Amino acid sequence: MSMRCAGLLCTLLLIGAVAGLFGCMSAARCRRRRAFAVCLLAVLLDFASLAALLSRLPVCDALSPAPWMAAALLLTAFSLFAAGVLLHGRGRRLSPVSIKESCDHLPSALCFAWENGQPCLKNLKMDELSHLLTGEALLNANVFWKAVEARPIVALENGRTWSFERVKIS
Repeated sequence: MSMRCAGLLCTLLLIGAVAGLFGCMSAARCRRRRAFAVCLLAVLLDFASLAALLSRLPVCDALSPAPWMAAALLLTAFSLFAAGVLLHGRGRRLSPVSIKESCDHLPSALCFAWENGQPCLKNLKMDELSHLLTGEALLNANVFWKAVEARPIVALENGRTWSFERVKIS
């Protein structure tokens, strides 16, 4: 095996190892244990192949490039595939941010608050209505409710009518 071929194989194995490490970090962040194990296996196989290749480099004539090239390409492709699957699947997972985004796009006004009035989830429409009716952002749901409690049905200047209701959830 020539030094150029050995260098190419080492480069491919290192790319595979880096892709596998990236997959491990993504899997750990998303708390996906199986994906973490698969990516970790890919990294270990890449590093084991790289170590075996580097340990035999002084005896370059005894190495046949075909099996090493096949192993390097296969392990690199496997590592890149595992990292790609993790990246592609991350957009499909439900998270608190995705719940907030979907609530923000609703045409209804929503506000969930603790008993002390501190909002734990409110959407953009509710914040807009709070600005229109009280002149300030909705920082305390109890204060907002006291402002609209006397008139729970409000007609705005733009002709839209809003009905407010307070429900205690146990």
